[in-house]
Amino acid sequence: LIDSAIDDDQGRTGKTLLGKGLINAIGPGVKELNGKEFDVRDPKRWRLCSLDTSTAIINDLRKYVPIDMFFNDITEGIQIHRNHEEPYNKDVKLLFTTNQSLKIDTPSAKDRFWPFELCQYYSEKLSPAQEFNCWFFSKDWSADDWADFDLFMLECLQAWFVNGFVKSESIALEEKTKRDHLD
Repeated sequence: LIDSAIDDDQGRTGKTLLGKGLINAIGPGVKELNGKEFDVRDPKRWRLCSLDTSTAIINDLRKYVPIDMFFNDITEGIQIHRNHEEPYNKDVKLLFTTNQSLKIDTPSAKDRFWPFELCQYYSEKLSPAQEFNCWFFSKDWSADDWADFDLFMLECLQAWFVNGFVKSESIALEEKTKRDHLD
C-alpha cells in the first residue's frame, strides 16, 4: 500500500487503518511489524511471527529498502528464528505500507509485488474519529459497528472470489517512483 501523493509523504491515506482492519478480520494470524525498525539483514527479523501467522504487515517501511531482499521471503517463505528455538520456514503473505514508492522495475520484482495506491482523504483537520465519532476497532465501537465491519469484510471477500485480484489504475505511481528513485 503506497500513498499516491507525489510531493507529500505525510501519510493519512488509511494504510495503517487497512492493516488494522485485516488484524481484526483475520485475528491472531496477522502480525504487524514496525517498518521503521525492520532490518532486512537481521536473521531474526521475523521473530514476532509464529506457526499461526498467515499474514505479516510491515507497517511504514523505511525509505530505500531494497525490495529484492524480500524475494526469497515471498517465494520460499519467511524463516522464523526465535531465541532458543530451531529456525523454521513458514509461508505467509506480506503486506508493506509506505509513504514512498518501492522500486519495482525488474521482472522478478513485478512478479512479486502488486503496488496499490491510496489517495489522501484524511488530514490533520479530518480524522476517521472525527468523521465517525469514534476510534475504529476500539471499545467505542458498538455491536452494530462490528456487524457493519464484518459485513464489509465478507463483501470484500466475495468480490475477491468473483473477480480475483483487480489491478487498479495508477494515480501517480510512475511519477512518484521517478521522484523517489532518481538514479
